[in-house]
Amino acid sequence: MTISTTIRVGLHTTATGKTISVYRCILSGMQGVQTDEEAIDYVRRRIACDRMFGRNALLDMIDNNDYLITREVA
Repeated sequence: MTISTTIRVGLHTTATGKTISVYRCILSGMQGVQTDEEAIDYVRRRIACDRMFGRNALLDMIDNNDYLITREVA
């Protein structure tokens, strides 16, 4: 049994009602069984280390609780 954890940051709802995100990270296996706090800390470190455009904005979104964590069992 594998648990997959998906963290989506910067949520927006389209006119058709679909929710999309600015950034998505999927953790599976042993990483997928982390607590929510450990999962969001992992994503925060990953964003901070990446040389991506808008990383400060993504970190601000996390600080403002603009993220969603979901888990699925495969």
